[in-house]
Amino acid sequence: MRGGLSWGAVISVFTLCACSGAENTPSPAADGGATDAFIDGGSDATPEGGDAARAHPVLDQTCPVSSVADACDKCSQERCCETRTACDPECKAIFTCINTCTDGAAVCVNKCMDAHPTGAAGYSAQNACVNLYCTTPCGGKADPCRDCRLENCALEHVTCFADPECRRYGYCFEACTDAACDEGCRSKTTAAVVKRYDAYNACLNKRCGSVCF
Repeated sequence: MRGGLSWGAVISVFTLCACSGAENTPSPAADGGATDAFIDGGSDATPEGGDAARAHPVLDQTCPVSSVADACDKCSQERCCETRTACDPECKAIFTCINTCTDGAAVCVNKCMDAHPTGAAGYSAQNACVNLYCTTPCGGKADPCRDCRLENCALEHVTCFADPECRRYGYCFEACTDAACDEGCRSKTTAAVVKRYDAYNACLNKRCGSVCF
């Protein structure tokens, strides 16, 4: 069973929460809109599960209160300040590239990461954080499956999607419709990457199967 990734829920996060160097400076595209994208749109709820659900640097960052008016940008600054600050010029270039891309979501993101490889890790971490915490203030639609998987599988979510290679594998695998394609995706990555994605997929099936499939 596929992991149920919501390919159309997240470009608003790409557009609305691109990184800004100053913590209290609104994002350059704070009025952007939603189109197509990868990775599930997130919930602004705090992930549950105790210390185990917070064993990743993307989760529960220590951030100051922001004074900006835009709800999306405020959420990014208050929940994702550490990954936002770590987003260097090459990371920001990926956000800019995605905001101007006309390709399909997976093709677009991979192309932009390929063009700025040293920014891929920073981009993936910031995007994973914003998708986890800020989809609602950034204009995401209600989605019980999305809310369930991010409430119950937050650690698995960021462990995969904050990693550029796991993100790439997710794109590839989710687009497949047969075993040959699946195998082709696996052949392009490592066993460790597949294990990280499979852990997310297993969590989703176990804890959210009733609302996601």
